[in-house]
Amino acid sequence: MQKHGSGVEITYEYARRARLDLYVPFAARIARDLELSKMKHATNIMINGDGVNAAATNYKQSDFDKTTGISGKITYDGLLGYLTARAKAGVPVDTLAGDYDAYMQYLKIFTPDASYQAKADALAGKGGPSLVGMTGIYAPVKFVINSSVPAGKLLGFTKAETIEELVEAGSRIEEEERFVMNQTQTLVKSEVTGYSLIYGDTRSTYTYKED
Repeated sequence: MQKHGSGVEITYEYARRARLDLYVPFAARIARDLELSKMKHATNIMINGDGVNAAATNYKQSDFDKTTGISGKITYDGLLGYLTARAKAGVPVDTLAGDYDAYMQYLKIFTPDASYQAKADALAGKGGPSLVGMTGIYAPVKFVINSSVPAGKLLGFTKAETIEELVEAGSRIEEEERFVMNQTQTLVKSEVTGYSLIYGDTRSTYTYKED
């Protein structure tokens, strides 16, 4: 379990004179910081394990794509080989998570430009996977942007079977505190949250940039 949250400190004078809507951007940032902190914690658990379940199994792109597998770019053949391997293991991937660079590469695999038809698009015309509801092996695959996933890696998992969120009862706090001595007012939002892996074999990493 970890405590997540942040706050903002303002002066009495600001609190007394400012309109209520001027607080909205600060409240939005506090809420976003809390969710990003929780996402980072959950991602760490999925990749490195939770003390009961070991670290996620790692697959290398070069295991599936012998020609361009170590280029540092996500390849169609490598990604499809990875999805197939997970399906054969009995735990098909329905969610891929990666950073912004990984997402841009993922999009390019399935997006043709003015000079050529993307390989994936051409194969989709013959009955292969397409970006719209990309059909992986046995399940639709959704890509989510997660800046906590290390560069050069994707985190693949089965969403419904991988992780659960545990929130400590009574730990969600939204409070306002006035400090008379230094004439400030602090607004805080926090909660104590932990994550537990449901099954240990439903998540894995896919390394497309090898050292």
